[in-house]
Amino acid sequence: MGSRVRCCRFMPLMLAMAGIALAGCGNAGRTSAGLTSGIGSGQPDSRRAVDSSLDNLSSHDSLLAAHSQRDVDAILKARNGVASKSHSPESGTGPSGPDAEPPTAAPPRKTIVWNDTRPKAGGKEANAPAPSAKPDQSIDVAAAAAKAAAASQPSTTGPVLEPDRMKKLMVDLGRELNSSAGYSDAPLRQLILIAAMSMIDPQRSLNPEAFPDLTEKERELLGKLQTFFADLGKNLDGKGDVEQTIVEAVGKLRESLVKQPVLALPTMALCTRVGGFGDYTPFDHYSFLGQSEQKAILYLEIDDFTSELNQKNQYVTELSQQLTIYSDRDGIPVWKEDWQSAVDISKNKRQDFFTVQVITLPKALSLGKYQLKVRVRDEKSQAEAEGTIPFEMVADPKMAASAAVGK
Repeated sequence: MGSRVRCCRFMPLMLAMAGIALAGCGNAGRTSAGLTSGIGSGQPDSRRAVDSSLDNLSSHDSLLAAHSQRDVDAILKARNGVASKSHSPESGTGPSGPDAEPPTAAPPRKTIVWNDTRPKAGGKEANAPAPSAKPDQSIDVAAAAAKAAAASQPSTTGPVLEPDRMKKLMVDLGRELNSSAGYSDAPLRQLILIAAMSMIDPQRSLNPEAFPDLTEKERELLGKLQTFFADLGKNLDGKGDVEQTIVEAVGKLRESLVKQPVLALPTMALCTRVGGFGDYTPFDHYSFLGQSEQKAILYLEIDDFTSELNQKNQYVTELSQQLTIYSDRDGIPVWKEDWQSAVDISKNKRQDFFTVQVITLPKALSLGKYQLKVRVRDEKSQAEAEGTIPFEMVADPKMAASAAVGK
């Protein structure tokens, strides 16, 4: 096959040369016949005729050679055009014909496979998985999809901390929070977070009394919160209803924090003199001469009152009291005094509190027994307390109290 191809390549040139040879032979025959007749006749013009024939032959041969060269060029040009077209990279095919070489098999084109395993609706992958390192190795699409789905799912078993490591982390966190609380203007936030760790380890409890920067109320709050977190951690054992457990724990915490306002009047007396808390002189008995304006000092000791700090860091206690006189005969009020306020301001919180008010029993009170009802209200907590002091109006001065106010 290779020799045929080479012959075919030189075929146009051989044909052109053969044409030139044939043309020359034709001219030679005609010239030879003329020469033969001329020489044979022995005519004197035969030399001139031969020269003319040679000249004509030379010009004719040149014309034939030019035509042959043109044909050869045309054939080569045409063949080169066909060959370039048949071998162009765009066509992808080689020369055809019985003498053409068999086309060389083109290498297989690599298919681009995107590495995207995101599932479409219906569980199918968006694209085929990435090809493996070996091109002839088949890819298990189902296995790749299952692996990708498993990787996307959250782990059902999280990291498990060793008990000793958990305690160490809690110790380190507690140390950092305690150090931060020492330099904080509001240390209660860090301390509450330490107390919250009682949910994990109820044995890790802090002593609220060990923090001097806290107020008494803040220490009490911190202790109750620590108890709340510890009880909540014990009850969240996974056996009961979690929601109900939290609701009950929060209810207990609220009961311990939000107290009902309480106010008490342990001591009430009508006195002739008051020197201070617990220092007073009451009347020997509560009988007063009727139709006279009897004066008395009303002394009250008050428990469970509320004191709050003002902007000057002073404790303020504000109470109000109201007096009403009722007749024992029918329980109808015969005299009433409107609310009177008593405000106390102290740098230290009062532990004992008392009020003093000078009153004048009405002259219009008739003879008989009465009840002096005292109502006290804490303006900070709105708690109220009340009590009564019985007394009597008499006509005989000997039956009246002997001591006078101020003596």
